[in-house]
Amino acid sequence: MEEKYALISVSNKTKIVDFVKTLVKHRYTIISTGGTAEYLKKQGITIIEAGDFTGMKQSRLLKTMHHKISGAIFYAGDDEQSVEFRKLLDLKKITMVVNNFYIKDAADFAGTIDVGGPTMIRTAAKMGVLNGSVAVVTSPKQYEEVSKALDENQGEIPKQMKRKLAIDAFKLLRDYNIGIVDHLLEHAD
Repeated sequence: MEEKYALISVSNKTKIVDFVKTLVKHRYTIISTGGTAEYLKKQGITIIEAGDFTGMKQSRLLKTMHHKISGAIFYAGDDEQSVEFRKLLDLKKITMVVNNFYIKDAADFAGTIDVGGPTMIRTAAKMGVLNGSVAVVTSPKQYEEVSKALDENQGEIPKQMKRKLAIDAFKLLRDYNIGIVDHLLEHAD
């Protein structure tokens, strides 16, 4: 059986430790970034740092925007084409993305607009809707429901739930982008 990965990068760390422990129990290997990686390690959870996963040194602005991550999400399916591309591009299989955005700082608004998080969420949500290969979890409010589904389905998330999670993710992206536009218009010179 091919190893499955969960990519975890959260600003709101409420209940994340228990949720990640559930993922580990269901044989997910955890990939994480920056502050989330440090937080999980301090809680005794073994993770792979995103930079080690991709082989690319992380910078403040460039953490998850790498083909080894986006490709692993795009080609997480079990269809022939996904399997072929994983082999061709030496990709793993990221079947879960857990992400929420950091809070925008009014003093440095443009500098704190999240790019990698929305990119990961959009990619995972697309695959959740397109073929049900990826679950995207964007709120601590979803952890209990997703954990229960994992427990009841031998570590898998039903496609119908992946679709529902994807719709929630697209709503979050919509609201986040509207918030950015509203802020920029409100503070236009």
